[in-house]
Amino acid sequence: MKLTNMLLMATLAVVGFASPVDRRSQLADSCYGPPGCAAVEEQKRAISPSVESYDGASVETRSQLAEEKRAISPSVESYDGASVEEKRSISPSVESYDGASVEEKRSISPSVESYDGASVEEKRSISPSVESYDGASVEEKRSISPSVESYDGASVEEKRSISPSVESYDGASVEEKRSISPSVESYDGASVEEKRSISPSVESYDGASVEARSQLAEEKRTESPDVDAYDGTLVEARSQLAASVYGDSTE
Repeated sequence: MKLTNMLLMATLAVVGFASPVDRRSQLADSCYGPPGCAAVEEQKRAISPSVESYDGASVETRSQLAEEKRAISPSVESYDGASVEEKRSISPSVESYDGASVEEKRSISPSVESYDGASVEEKRSISPSVESYDGASVEEKRSISPSVESYDGASVEEKRSISPSVESYDGASVEEKRSISPSVESYDGASVEEKRSISPSVESYDGASVEARSQLAEEKRTESPDVDAYDGTLVEARSQLAASVYGDSTE
């Protein structure tokens, strides 16, 4: 018994004074065998061949795991602990390399459409079809892709010249919106009359009064008798509408 206690204390002392990496290596050895053991790969693969990330592994273990991952599945697209060189050798089509520089990203895959750290010129040279360039000016955006439908910084005139079919112009007046596209179904700043003249089929008029809504309800009924919900109408008004459409409930 005394000998067992002495051995236990000695083991705890060795493990306690060891570094986290050493303790991790010891744990790995105790679970999977020594690093050079041929059974490591088979044991890990037997546990889960699809496990793509070993967060608790040391750098040395990650390098070993990268080799095992490559052997298991070369198409795995995310290797958290792998270096850029390892990622490139594993799969050149990986589209997101968090730690890679712009040059490395371009050399890995020129078709990557989002380079967070890249300048507008770099983005354009990488892919001219990228439709959203956060840092680009309106002129740069237009030269990159004239079909981009939302230009936050563009004026109404610029938006109209870029694409007349854009359905939402936040800064445009009702007249500008109507001239751009009469089929736009929601005009936040428009009055009920303007909304009705623009599109009689608009089903929700948030700013309309109860009287205006009643009038709109009549128009809606003539267009579509199966419209079931009139948000702003009173219960009595709804009953009247129902009676006028379907007849009295007592009939």
